[in-house]
Amino acid sequence: MIRIYYVYIFLTALISCSILVPYAARLAIKVGGVDQPDERKVHSHGTPRLGGVAVFCSVLFSVIFFCGINQQTKGFLVGAIIIFLTGLADDLVRLTPRQKLIGELLAVGQAVLLGGIRVNDLGTPFGFGPIELGFFAIPFTIFAIVGLVNAINLLDGMDGLAGGVCAIACISFAVISFTSSNHVLSPLVIALLGSIIGFLLYNHYPAHIFLGDSGSLLLGYCMGIFSVFLATGSKTAVSPYLPLIILGVPILDTLVVMINRRRYGRKLFQPDKTHLHHRLLGLGISHKLTVLIVVGISYLFSVIAIFGRELGDGTLITLLLVTGLTVYGLLYGMTRKGWFGRIYLYSDQALRTSYHFRYLVRLTGWLLLVIKYLLGAVFLMPLLLPGEVILKCATLLLMAAAASAAVYLMRREWRERLLVGNIYLFGGVAIFALENFGRQINLFGVALHYVSHGIFLALLICAGSKIFIRKRASLLIVSPFDYLLMLIVLSAPLIPLSFTTQFHLLTVTAKTVIFLAGTKLVLKKQLHFAAAGVQAKEMAAVSLDGSSIEQTKTAG
Repeated sequence: MIRIYYVYIFLTALISCSILVPYAARLAIKVGGVDQPDERKVHSHGTPRLGGVAVFCSVLFSVIFFCGINQQTKGFLVGAIIIFLTGLADDLVRLTPRQKLIGELLAVGQAVLLGGIRVNDLGTPFGFGPIELGFFAIPFTIFAIVGLVNAINLLDGMDGLAGGVCAIACISFAVISFTSSNHVLSPLVIALLGSIIGFLLYNHYPAHIFLGDSGSLLLGYCMGIFSVFLATGSKTAVSPYLPLIILGVPILDTLVVMINRRRYGRKLFQPDKTHLHHRLLGLGISHKLTVLIVVGISYLFSVIAIFGRELGDGTLITLLLVTGLTVYGLLYGMTRKGWFGRIYLYSDQALRTSYHFRYLVRLTGWLLLVIKYLLGAVFLMPLLLPGEVILKCATLLLMAAAASAAVYLMRREWRERLLVGNIYLFGGVAIFALENFGRQINLFGVALHYVSHGIFLALLICAGSKIFIRKRASLLIVSPFDYLLMLIVLSAPLIPLSFTTQFHLLTVTAKTVIFLAGTKLVLKKQLHFAAAGVQAKEMAAVSLDGSSIEQTKTAG
């Protein structure tokens, strides 16, 4: 039931935000909350900037109706209201930096003092024991959260950028909070994720509405509070440096910008065009691709955090520094040293019409061949299982084949459906057997189910790339049979946890979805070739009949 509860929160936030955004845009036009272009901004026409109103209302609605309100949640909500009103005032009447900072300090201070949200130690980054903050715990927490608020606010300079980075961060927070049994953070982060996705439906390039400071300050506030929740509210230990990795893009970008401003004698809070996204735009990269690159870098940091969540504090800091230095080192080389020249993806041309994308499409011809070999490996791997398991699987498949043969004799036009159904059945049985009986079998010193993980990861990358690049998503579900299969597969998370854990059904479900996608791609191509061959034969037959008739007429 806990998973259905999270689904309710997510859908409520997403739907309510997507409904409220158009009304927020109309309100912005009426009250003068419209962002006009200038020399520092990248948009070319006036755009409503009260999208934060829709995000805030949908988050508040979801939290009040679905989340338990304890003292920490009360502190979070009080601070959220103050930070939202501060941003809203800035959107409408333009606060000075000092006034905005006072509002941020009031909001974060309320959350920290009222909700008891604070970081008490900095872990053991040097291996000499935890670094206790003691008296400095409260001021340090306030300073860190306010810093994140401004980092996200500074990142909000392109359509979909701040929302995309925060959505990736929310997914990471959700995954780690689930695995660490953090029941305070999980519903809050799910509510924010649903709201962000609902807003991004209108905020992708070219945006119909902006977050505004009411939205960007709220997102930064949530990222800061969620970071403290993750580090201090989990039942299993979570490193305080994991949130730094998850939010590596806005944190490192702000630090680099501040260092450069100090280096060249400019004011620290004076707006300029030295942020990561501005530098990418300066290389000639389009607006949309710039956003994708920055969100992709954020995704990289999040993957590192999720898979490295059990690493030590010192190792996590090293990963953050190495990844950050690599990313910004490449950027420095491209902008200052002229590496690769200019990329020339100008004026936000549709990505699919660019030369680089067309070249990528040609390369995807090899992906289908790789997918075939990977599917073949899935079919062959069960042969490595114990003999009694193979015998049980073979018995089940032979019974299915016999039933299919009987149906085929009665309805020959069902040949294609029966073939597809048997392939799906064989793959599902193979995946289930590998997950439940392959954990004691080794292949070249590696557990068989880990080899299976690698194969399905490669299959996911290849099939996903093929679907995205060649726009094949419409081929995945085309018949009632496909809908039925997908419904059966996706119903697995609703089964009681004890049963799913016993038979590893969640892993089986994920791999089955990947298998179905790869199989669909291959079958569609094979059926296309078969249809082309039949058509060619029919045309040849017609041509032959026509020539024979003509010869008969000539002889007559």
